[in-house]
This record gives sequence, structure tokens and C-alpha cells, in this order.
Amino acid sequence: MNRSVRNAELLGHEDRDLCLKFCFPFLIVSGTALTALLSPFGEGEGMGLFCAVLAAACVTGSALGGWLAAQWGYNAVSGMAVITDALGLMLMYKIKPAK
Repeated sequence: MNRSVRNAELLGHEDRDLCLKFCFPFLIVSGTALTALLSPFGEGEGMGLFCAVLAAACVTGSALGGWLAAQWGYNAVSGMAVITDALGLMLMYKIKPAK
């Protein structure tokens, strides 16, 4: 049996879909609200940058994540998520808040 199929069977499709349906809207709403509130560039510029980065992340993340999952399984995708999150946190740390 394919490794990625085994990993998907560990968490039932119904459980995973239910988790996505409940968690994803909260992430999107809180992400946009926090971006508008904490943007050092101003609300409009911050939201524009947020939306551009989100769109790029959706395209590249799904393509690269799907390829990684097909080649090396879901553990590689989790590793990629940790690395890209750490990179994003380092970049955010360098942005100074507006005074």
C-alpha cells in the first residue's frame, strides 16, 4: 500500500474534512483582522500585501505540497510547512512596527 494512502487513512476523511471546515474560516478571518491591525505600513497596504502573499502561497503551496506528498509522503509536507513557517517568522521579526 502506498505510504501516503496509509497516512490519509490514519485520520478518517470525514474527520479531516470536518476539521478543515471548522478551522480554515477562523484562520482566514483572524489572519486578515490581525494584518489590518498590526500592519506597519497602514491598513490598506498591509491588506494588499497579505492578499498577494496569500494568493502566491495557495498556488505554490498546493503545487509543491502535492508534488512532495506524491514523492516522499506527508511527512515531507509537514517538514516543508515547519521550514516555511520558520522562514516567515524570521521575516516578520525583521519588520519594525510603525510608531
